[in-house]
Amino acid sequence: KGLVQGIAQNIATAFVGVQPNHIYTIDSKAAHNKSIDISGESTQPGAQAAIYDTHNRGNQQFQFISVAPNVYQIKVQHSQLFLAPSGYQQSAQIVQSPQPANWEIENCGDGYFYLKLQGTTMVMDVSGGHTKNGSHVILYPINHGNNQRWKVSHGHQGQAYPQYPQQPQYPQQPQYPQQPQYPQQPQYPQQPQYPQQPSYVMDPIPNSVYSIQNKMSPMRSIDISGESHNNGVQAMIYDSHGRQNQKFQMIMVSPGVYQIKAMHSNKYLAPKTHHQGAHVVQQNHPQNWEITKAFDGYYQIKMQNSNLYMDLSAGNTNNGGEIIIYQGNNGDNQKWQLRM
Repeated sequence: KGLVQGIAQNIATAFVGVQPNHIYTIDSKAAHNKSIDISGESTQPGAQAAIYDTHNRGNQQFQFISVAPNVYQIKVQHSQLFLAPSGYQQSAQIVQSPQPANWEIENCGDGYFYLKLQGTTMVMDVSGGHTKNGSHVILYPINHGNNQRWKVSHGHQGQAYPQYPQQPQYPQQPQYPQQPQYPQQPQYPQQPQYPQQPSYVMDPIPNSVYSIQNKMSPMRSIDISGESHNNGVQAMIYDSHGRQNQKFQMIMVSPGVYQIKAMHSNKYLAPKTHHQGAHVVQQNHPQNWEITKAFDGYYQIKMQNSNLYMDLSAGNTNNGGEIIIYQGNNGDNQKWQLRM
């Protein structure tokens, strides 16, 4: 029996062409002579994966690290980061991250394979089936299209191609003044129920670092105003820029319960008071938050032992939109995405 299983495993490995710890390019079936590429040859966490003309430099070379039979972590050779989704909902971007994701390799039966996020039905997908340089690689439910089929080729040092443009650097965020204290929010009407779109989300990885986006404003992240280190400074939403005042460590204190630490200040997100409408601020003393999965690929973040949720006040999606605690109403302004 053991011999038969071993032969079967070797045949499967040979079929998809993956050998543990070897280095490969990952080539799309849908886009001829194009491979997965880390945009702009960036070495920064969060840089997106896209398809680009195959040139075999380090940002197109990936080491397949075996963690279980047919399950791999995929390390980018030029940055030593890992391919992972930016979130666990449908259409999340594939980026490079210090936190590895586990990918299951499944044969398509035509010499290609799917790269499926372990424990889900979602696979690496060239967004929209596009074949142009720069087309994003995303996470999407398996549909057996050619834009979800991949082949590996042994990586090697290719000929010198012209360097394509480096990704633009974001300008330094100006120091904006601390927000004035506002009166308690008025009671606003309960949010209408939106159609649910089931999607897979994973529990936050303990002690990992995330940015946090509201469902109503996915291009803006929770931000500590002015990059301040002071107690009592408010949390708000602001254009995502990836600096430390938009990064938060999820410290697990019990299953499903976390303390949320701001990375730039080492202070914790907490309500200023425990009354409805209180602003969420940073402070020295941690607050326990219950993080639960919504049914549409997002999370709800609830103050432990209460019915008060982290809430984008009045659904204001502009820069500076305030974060408060408010009674649960299942509105989109109480739903959050965690992105590595």
